[in-house]
Amino acid sequence: MSLIERLHAERKERLARMAPQPKALEHDLHGLIAEQRQLMDEIADSTDAVATWVKRQKAINFKLRAAVENASGSRPSISSIQVAASDYFVVELHEMLATCRIKDVAYARHIAMYLCRTLTGRSLTEIGRKFGNRDHTTILHGFQKIQGLIRSDWEVAYDVAHVEARLS
Repeated sequence: MSLIERLHAERKERLARMAPQPKALEHDLHGLIAEQRQLMDEIADSTDAVATWVKRQKAINFKLRAAVENASGSRPSISSIQVAASDYFVVELHEMLATCRIKDVAYARHIAMYLCRTLTGRSLTEIGRKFGNRDHTTILHGFQKIQGLIRSDWEVAYDVAHVEARLS
């Protein structure tokens, strides 16, 4: 099973676990799933499949997140993202919030910062307070670093997707 097929299967499984939503949302979800299937077919033979998949998947994820938020009004909390990242990367939560500069801890922290910025809608300052009173520019750096790596490194995109999946 290829990476794209695995990610698609995991996404489909996550969608199946979602609580029943109103008919309009259900229609939107079916359309997005169909769009994902079409995307899988289009890029199956592409040499640049992973990069293309990540770009299109990000757009689909944004639409899906917006549709679910409009229906349920719920967003993950900063602390739930921190816990999901620390569990996924097997890093102690207090290490992620401290000034620890160990590579694995910093990587987990940056992914958590990225997800906090994209999923919660909170300000950089507020996110920084929850990450051990860090400055907003530190949060911005972590966000931009992971944002750039997602485009160029499929392993980072995979890690981000899995941490995000733990939030559902």
